[in-house]
Amino acid sequence: RMGDVPERILSDRAALILGVSKRTVQHLAAAGEIPGAARIGRLWTYDEARLRAWVRQREGEACRAAISTSGAMCG
Repeated sequence: RMGDVPERILSDRAALILGVSKRTVQHLAAAGEIPGAARIGRLWTYDEARLRAWVRQREGEACRAAISTSGAMCG
């Protein structure tokens, strides 16, 4: 049912997902770094699914970089 779970989350929840401060999340959003971020009035809101997908993508990029530079395996 619509309304049971918010479709968008606020900066404090996004900060928990990313493991950074709320201020850092807002700076990244303002710089256009976070996909699915939108400023609604004075609040930044985020599409949680897109945010989590972005984190997975960044993890994959970091893993590929580690493999190419050191030959190490990512797990």
